[in-house]
Amino acid sequence: MAGLLTLVNEWLIRGLVLSSFVAYLVLVLFAGVRRRRASGWRMLLLWPAYQVASLATTKALANLFLGSASQELQLVAFWTPFLLMHLGRPDNISALSIEDNVLAARQVLEVSLQLVSVIFVLYKHIVVGGNAGTLLPASFIMFFLGIAKYIEGTVALWRGGLGNIRSSLKGLEPMSLCSYLMSRVRGEELDNEQALLAAHGLFYVSKGEFTDYPFGKNPLRRDLTREKEFTGGWKGVCKMVEMELSLMYDIMYTKAAVVHTWLGYGLRVVSPPCTAAAFALFWLHSKEGQRRADVVITYVLLVATFILDVRWLLGALGSTWTYAFINNRYWLKDFVETWKGLRVFLVFLAPSRLFIEEPTSYRRWSGTIGRYNLLHECTRETTGLLSRLVKIFASTGIWMEYQYGYLDGFEMIPVVRDLLFKMVWEKLKSAYPELPKPDPKPDPPKPYPKPDPPKPYPKPDPPKPVVHNPEAAFVNRRNLDKALGIGPEFQEVVLTWHIATEVFLLTRPRGEASFKYEYVKAIKELSSYMMFIVAVRPHMLPGLKLSSLHEATREALEDIWRRNKSMHCSTDRDNELASILQRQEDIAPGTDSEPGSRNSRSELYNKSLILSDGIQYARLMLDWIRPSNCAKKMGFPKDMPVHYMLQEVWLWHGQALDLDLQTMLERILDAWVKLLIYASIRCSRDSHAKQLAMGGELTTIVWILDAHASIDGEKRCT
Repeated sequence: MAGLLTLVNEWLIRGLVLSSFVAYLVLVLFAGVRRRRASGWRMLLLWPAYQVASLATTKALANLFLGSASQELQLVAFWTPFLLMHLGRPDNISALSIEDNVLAARQVLEVSLQLVSVIFVLYKHIVVGGNAGTLLPASFIMFFLGIAKYIEGTVALWRGGLGNIRSSLKGLEPMSLCSYLMSRVRGEELDNEQALLAAHGLFYVSKGEFTDYPFGKNPLRRDLTREKEFTGGWKGVCKMVEMELSLMYDIMYTKAAVVHTWLGYGLRVVSPPCTAAAFALFWLHSKEGQRRADVVITYVLLVATFILDVRWLLGALGSTWTYAFINNRYWLKDFVETWKGLRVFLVFLAPSRLFIEEPTSYRRWSGTIGRYNLLHECTRETTGLLSRLVKIFASTGIWMEYQYGYLDGFEMIPVVRDLLFKMVWEKLKSAYPELPKPDPKPDPPKPYPKPDPPKPYPKPDPPKPVVHNPEAAFVNRRNLDKALGIGPEFQEVVLTWHIATEVFLLTRPRGEASFKYEYVKAIKELSSYMMFIVAVRPHMLPGLKLSSLHEATREALEDIWRRNKSMHCSTDRDNELASILQRQEDIAPGTDSEPGSRNSRSELYNKSLILSDGIQYARLMLDWIRPSNCAKKMGFPKDMPVHYMLQEVWLWHGQALDLDLQTMLERILDAWVKLLIYASIRCSRDSHAKQLAMGGELTTIVWILDAHASIDGEKRCT
C-alpha cells in the first residue's frame, strides 16, 4: 500500500499537467462547434475540458508549493508556465457561457494568487534548486509568455461582458468598409467574403442591439446613410446579419476582442520565436538525473505550444478582423492591398483550414432548428435507445434539448428558408417606411371626428361546470386577464395556433393541385419550431414562462389519446388524434347551445381550453375553404386568444369569404411569421446573447434583421 501511495504521489503532478494539456487540445479542436450547433458528443467534452485547466493548475501548484525542492522536480516546475497558458485558454474560446463574462471581475484575486504561486515554484525548484543551466533562461521565457497569455485570457473574458461591449461603443470612429462594397456589389448578391466585410463595417448595429446603446447620440448615426446605397437584396442582408452574429460570438465567447489589438498582434508575433528559443535552450540542457518520461512530456509541451503559436499567428493575420483593424486606421490603409495578398497566400498554404479559417460558410448560421410537434409527441410510442439513456442520467431540460434540438432537429431546405426570410424582411420593411418629404402646402386641418356611441357591455359567459381540469389555474388567470383587459400570454397563443394549424393541415381537402407545397412545408416547420421554443427554450419567449401551461395541455392530449385510440391503430396516428379532437369538440349532451358558439361547453372544452380553442380555429378555416359552404362565413370570435395577437391578419370578421387553399395557406404562414417576429423582438437581450453560445437561434437573426430595418426609420438594403 505504501508503494502504491508513493507512486500516486510521484505521478499526481504529471497526471495533472497531462490532463490540462489534453483539455487544452480538446478546446482547440472542438470549441468552434458552438458557433453553429452546440449539441452532440463534442459538447459533452467541452464542459469538463473548460473546467479541468483551473482545477489541474490549482492542484499542481499546491503540491509543488508545499513539496520539498529536488532536482527531479526541476522539469515538473518548468511545466508551470504551460499551466498558465492552458488556464488562459486558446484563442477560439474565452467563455463557455455568458455567466463567465459576468463573473470575470471576480477573478482578479485568483489571477494574483496563481501568478504568485508560479513565481514561488520556479524560484524554489529552478533558481534555488541549482544546476539549472540553460533551463533557467528557458523558464524565464516561458514564464513571461505564460503570464501574458493568462492575463490576456482574463481580459478577454472581462471584455466579453455586455456592459463592457456597450462602453466600447462610446467614441468609436465609423469605419468605411461599406464603401469597399459599394463599388463591387451594386445589384449583385453578396458572396460570403463580401457579406463578412460588410458585417464588419456595420457591426456596431448588432453591438448596439445587444447592449441597448442609444445610436441617436452616437456619431456613427451619420454613417448609417451608407446602407441606403447597398443593393445586395434581402438575401445579402440576411447573409450579412448571420455574419454579424458570428462576429458577436467572437467578441463574447472568444479572445477576438484582445487578439486584434496592438498588444494582441505583438504577443502572437513574438510567441513562436520565444517558444523556439525555449526549445533550443532545453535541447542544450543536461538531462542527467531526469526521468525519461519527464523529458518526453517537456518536448511534447514545447513542440505543441510552438505549433499552436504559429496557428494563432496565421489565423490572426489572415482574419477579416485584421482587415477591419487596418481599414479603421487611416495611416495604415496603404497596407490593405498587402494584407489581401498575404491572405491569399495563407489560404493557399492552408486549403484545409488547418491554420486559418477562411471566412466562408463556417461563419453562417447552420439553418438548423428544433422541432416539437405536440400531436406527434402524444402519439409517439418509443424513442431511440440513446435518447432513453440520456433521459435516465440527465435532467429533463438537457434531455429535451438533446431529443428535440439535436435528434429531431432538422435543417430547413433552401426553398423554405428563402420563403421565410423574404416574408420576414418584407414585413419588417413595411413597418419602417421611408420618411415622407414635407408638403410645402399642407392640407387644412380636418374637423375632429365625433366619437362613436358606447357599445353595450357584453353579457358575461355562464358559469362553467365544476369538472376536473388540469388547466384550472390557467383558466382562472385567463378570467383575471379578461377582467383587467390584458391580452393572452404568448405561449397560450402559440399553443392554440399550433393545434389549429396541425389539425387544419391534417384534415385539409386532398387532391387539390392549386397550392404550392413549399407553403405547407414552411408552415409545418415554423409551427413545430415555435412549439419547440415554448416547450424547450421558454427563456427565448416574451412574457411569463408558463411551462405548466404546455405540460397541462400535453397531459390532457395524452389522456385523450390513451382513452380514445382504436385497438388497431393505423400508422397515421396524428390523423387519428386530430379526428378524435374534432369529435370531442361536439356539443356535450344536455346543452342547448348552437354548434360553434363559445357559450357551449363541449367535452374537449372541459378537458382543455387550449385544445378546444385550437379545434375551433381549425374548423373555421376548414369551413372557409370548403366549396360546399358558400354561405356567409364569420371570422374568429373576438374573445379567443389569437384574435388579440393576429387581429391585423384576420380582418375577416363578418365578411363573406370564399378562399382557395393557397390563399388560406398564405394567410396561415403570414400569421406564423408575425408570431416569429413578435417573439424575436420581445425576447430579452440576455437570452439572445446566451443562445449565441449554443449555436445561435432563428429568432436572434430576425431580431437583428429588425434592427437593420428600423435604424433611422429609413429603407436600406432594398
